[in-house]
Amino acid sequence: LNHFKNSKEPEGNPQFRDVYAGMKMGPGSLKLGRSSSAYKTAGGVKYDPFVATGLQARGNGGQSTGQNGYIEAIGYSAKMAGVKVNVNYGLDDPDDATSDTALSASVAYGIAGGEVFFAMSDNFGYTGNKVGGKYAMGDTSLRVQIELPDSDSHDTQMVFVGAEHKIAGMTVGGWFGMSTTGDADAVTSMAFGAKKSMGKKTSAYAGFKSEGAAGDGDATTALVVGMRT
Repeated sequence: LNHFKNSKEPEGNPQFRDVYAGMKMGPGSLKLGRSSSAYKTAGGVKYDPFVATGLQARGNGGQSTGQNGYIEAIGYSAKMAGVKVNVNYGLDDPDDATSDTALSASVAYGIAGGEVFFAMSDNFGYTGNKVGGKYAMGDTSLRVQIELPDSDSHDTQMVFVGAEHKIAGMTVGGWFGMSTTGDADAVTSMAFGAKKSMGKKTSAYAGFKSEGAAGDGDATTALVVGMRT
């Protein structure tokens, strides 16, 4: 495990985000190395129609930055009778004074046209819980998530609602986010737009976003056009 912790390659390099060894075990699989956390792969970025673009919800008022997590851990995932379980356990690194054991886990249950899920993360650089679900009706899908990031000083709650519809070879959609912290006014953010696949790994997108409107305060708005490849 320390081999992955001590890697000198930059974490932002996609070539080193998923580096692990694994094997089939019973109804699921066991793996050791660097991969996405169970918290990240439950709801979250998978529910955002504009993830990894200039319109994404993560870090922009719709979802917390805890939705972005590549971790070094021992992991086991399995699916049985419509229930999918994913658990990651990170060991304490004796050469790192700030390191400690860590746990990330999720459970999802498939229903007709969608799913419901619960996920938690403790000390993989982020501590919190979230619950949510999605439902699809033909080419249209709806997603909802409530996230409770852990904080020692105040209570925080983030609500995310997203939707998308596939039409004429494009995907149109949007999301709305609202976060509350303690007794402060709720902060609302949103984005909507369209994206078009231009190949196996390339897509173009355009839309409008509004971030950080609290109470009667002004939001930061922008028209966004970009390409992802």
